[in-house]
Amino acid sequence: MPKGHTNIIAGEQMIKADNWTATYGDFLALSDRFTHELDIFTDLMRANKAVLDQVGQYTEHVDATSKQISAQVEQVRQAWAKADQTAAQAAQLAYKSAFEGVRSSFTSVTEELSRSVQANNRATSCVKQSRNAIYWTAAGCISACFIATLITTYFANARTPIIEDEIRLKAARYELIWSNADKQEQGRLSKLLQGPVRASLHQTR
Repeated sequence: MPKGHTNIIAGEQMIKADNWTATYGDFLALSDRFTHELDIFTDLMRANKAVLDQVGQYTEHVDATSKQISAQVEQVRQAWAKADQTAAQAAQLAYKSAFEGVRSSFTSVTEELSRSVQANNRATSCVKQSRNAIYWTAAGCISACFIATLITTYFANARTPIIEDEIRLKAARYELIWSNADKQEQGRLSKLLQGPVRASLHQTR
């Protein structure tokens, strides 16, 4: 074989070796970047879950507040029923009595009834104001949490296509490297690929 032809073959082999080394280095760099992107995606999912948990807590608080308001309304209703009963008793006493003492008692009962009605009116007004304030506060909190959830989900979905494109690119490069490697090099590549995946699973747990 001519000496010049031998030099050409040796030069081609060196070029292939240099290309394989550069491709292998790119693969390692892409693997590190892929692991970093997985960590960011995991953090976003955890933040999204925390926001949903907070929305659930606000919902439970609103439900408990609604039950408390219902109990207060029932108390006001019972107070009104008691006031009506007191008025009926006072009317019966006035109807049966013709003496001044009975009239005085009737006047006293009427004044007590008036004070009771005024107190009931004030209690009803306070209950309505409290209920409106609680509903508006709860609605504001739930709206804020819902907006925060939408924003978090939007950014998480926005990053997903980028991660998918990088996964496809890494898979193509890995397939190229794998096809040019021998069995020993393929074993090393398998260990390198399993390393970032195990680290990501350990952080998720």
